[in-house]
Amino acid sequence: MHPVEKVKILLEKRLKNDLIRLLSRLSPREIAGIVARVKREEKLEILRNVGLGKRARVLLLMNESDREHLLSDMAEQDISLIISTMASDDACRILRQAGEERADHILSHLPSERRELLRSQLRHSREVAGGMMQREYIAFKATEKAGEALERIKGTEERLVPPDFYVVDEKGGLVGRITLIRLLKAEREQLISDVMERDPPAIGLLEDREKVIRIFQDRKVHTLPVMEKKRLVGIITLDDALRVLEEEQSEDIFKMFSLEKNEHALDPVIKSLRTRTPWLLINLATAFLAASVVGLFEDVIKSFVLFAVFLPVVAGEGGNATTQTMAVVVRSLALKEITSQELIKVVRKEVTVAFLNGALTGLIAAFFAILWKGSPLIGLALFLAMIINLVVAGLAGALIPLILDRVGSDPASSSTVILTTFTDIFGFLSFLGIGAILIRIFGLS
Repeated sequence: MHPVEKVKILLEKRLKNDLIRLLSRLSPREIAGIVARVKREEKLEILRNVGLGKRARVLLLMNESDREHLLSDMAEQDISLIISTMASDDACRILRQAGEERADHILSHLPSERRELLRSQLRHSREVAGGMMQREYIAFKATEKAGEALERIKGTEERLVPPDFYVVDEKGGLVGRITLIRLLKAEREQLISDVMERDPPAIGLLEDREKVIRIFQDRKVHTLPVMEKKRLVGIITLDDALRVLEEEQSEDIFKMFSLEKNEHALDPVIKSLRTRTPWLLINLATAFLAASVVGLFEDVIKSFVLFAVFLPVVAGEGGNATTQTMAVVVRSLALKEITSQELIKVVRKEVTVAFLNGALTGLIAAFFAILWKGSPLIGLALFLAMIINLVVAGLAGALIPLILDRVGSDPASSSTVILTTFTDIFGFLSFLGIGAILIRIFGLS
């Protein structure tokens, strides 16, 4: 029997001891998966029966919707108990989701030193290094001996031991980094300064989180020290950077397809309706706008009905082309592969690719149109419209994200709905407009 079904049966029969035993055998990720599949009133009951040490991890692994429900249903004292076992960055994630007013009440149940540390960290946005870092780290003085350093590590809680340790001067300034392997290989009487790695990469407290991710990618480090006024104040772990990267990628994907970033497959129907319907209504309005363009050419379609048959071909190719261009440009902007001096070069390249693709696909479409319907006029109109629409698609797919980036907006928010509508309109306009001209030239009716 699947663990979800077992948990549901134990909850229904109120077999608390059996439930505790079952949950103790499951991993935090498995429990988070079960929480996503039970009723709201059962979620809290499951979490209450998980050991405190595991409870924090389960809460962090839940999707945002489940965590939001649990935080609203839990007593503030219970939340404070859980976050007291978390690293500061994870505790701040929970407090931010609880909301500013409730976070103050939760913090009031914590010891004063811990409370002030978390309040200090909450002042920093999650978009900067200070909002990503954890305050728990181990720093040694350069004059300490390797044996002394190892004894300090032994006396530290396992959850608070990071992969790397840092070396600071008397004023707290960063002077080096040392790994556990280096410490273990060193002679116990050796000074830390003799075995440490000098000038490790670091980042400022207010630096953008995208820069954090780039340093992890470029320098291949496991932790990154965070500096404020030349003093070490915290570290960012690789796990934190990967989580932020996953969040940004998910957010970009959801934006490109006009969805809310916190929607999940197991969310209630009503929530999915609330998040999706507004964009579908916008899409409906833009679809009517595209249909109105077709309406301008009713006479053309009446006199040569085959034009209606090939409208989806032109519109579909344009939509695909603009999505391809947008994906390449948005990715390049996110990875900082494009400088401001290269914008014209990028647009020129995308328009060239679009023209060549338009000519190639237009030739193929024209060939099959003539073969299928025996109409050279349709073939010629298809060929020319395909070139025009794909060039417009390439231009829009490149320019819109670039413009949004220049004005400080998220390039991924140039949603597929808007861009594909744009190419639909130009596709219909070019295909039917060319058709009208050709009908007039050749005197067809």
